[in-house]
Amino acid sequence: MFIVSNSFAQWVQNYWTTAHISSVYFYDSLTGYATLFSGEILKTTDAGNTWTLISTIANDNTLQEIFFTSPDTGYAVGISGVIIKTTNGGLNWNYQNSNTNEYLQSVYFTDKNTGYVTGDGGTILKTVDAGANWIPQTSGTTDWLISVKFTDSNNGYIAGGYGTYGRILKTTNGGVDWSITPGISTELLHSVFFVDEQTGYAVGNYGTLLKTTNAGVDWQTLTFSSNYHLTSVWFTDANTGYVVGNSSNGVIFKTIDGGATWAQQLNEGYGLNAVCFINASIGCAVGGYTILRTSNAGETFIDENAGEHFFSVHPNPTSDNITINILNTDDEFIECTIHNVIGSLIKSVPLINTAPYKTISFNIDLASISNGVYMVSVKTKKLNHTQKILIHR
Repeated sequence: MFIVSNSFAQWVQNYWTTAHISSVYFYDSLTGYATLFSGEILKTTDAGNTWTLISTIANDNTLQEIFFTSPDTGYAVGISGVIIKTTNGGLNWNYQNSNTNEYLQSVYFTDKNTGYVTGDGGTILKTVDAGANWIPQTSGTTDWLISVKFTDSNNGYIAGGYGTYGRILKTTNGGVDWSITPGISTELLHSVFFVDEQTGYAVGNYGTLLKTTNAGVDWQTLTFSSNYHLTSVWFTDANTGYVVGNSSNGVIFKTIDGGATWAQQLNEGYGLNAVCFINASIGCAVGGYTILRTSNAGETFIDENAGEHFFSVHPNPTSDNITINILNTDDEFIECTIHNVIGSLIKSVPLINTAPYKTISFNIDLASISNGVYMVSVKTKKLNHTQKILIHR
């Protein structure tokens, strides 16, 4: 069953860039990375609350996906056969020899030495020496191989396809041989994810959503609207999962019954390319020019740096009051709030809706609030937009 809710849960947008974000990956509960189509790499060390640009790859190389095998060692792949490696937590990156010029789409390691890269033209590369050498594997196809995941050192899956059909490839011997599941889909597949050794999901164009419960022997087509192109899937347990993608906007859907039904959590902004969860509550979705974050399993997704494009705060830093100017779009305003850094509500100001595309302005008295860093949020029906302010006297 496919459900569209008119009361969207709120994901908070906490980073805004001038280039599209292609992927997001968390190594542990605090440290995560995101890649941009402009060749830039972002890093967070506080579970996605804040993001910092740590590196820009030369020649404006498009980066598609990133994966870390330790706190220091990671790999990213992208256009024209690019594979890059860092051994210092992303501060510096070195090019590796991929022996291909194909667009590389996905990277996954099963241990610190053994990894796989997939891409266009049926490309599968494998390393057993931490990227010192990348050996081409026989895929049996010339399709776009867009997403690769392994459930253990031997069993792996690749989702992809070309044009008007989708493919899922499987290996049971660590990539020595790959078999193609016939007749899997009439639409291109963009992402594959396994909850455990038996249960997996794949998503693709026109609402294509597939599920297996027997390690990829059979794939069941789940009901989903064809209005959406689904680009990424992630499950936090056997029942709870998320898919992201796009129609005219970015969309997020959530299931709590193993994919039987899906409720829409977001239909706003730019198309989304990837979703990743740290645990059952905290996750990020990326795409367009933004990173969305939730800390309560999608009930709220928030907006820090992007708030600067939605409203302004002056002066900042401040001593006793601030003036907030907001561009009123076709969304419905609810309130402006101020929280301290541990999340306690300090002040709330109800907002009055005006005609669309008008700017509203108001002052907030901060004289009674102690010095420190605070979060100013403008809450609308669909999103929260947040900025940091500093009170200093």
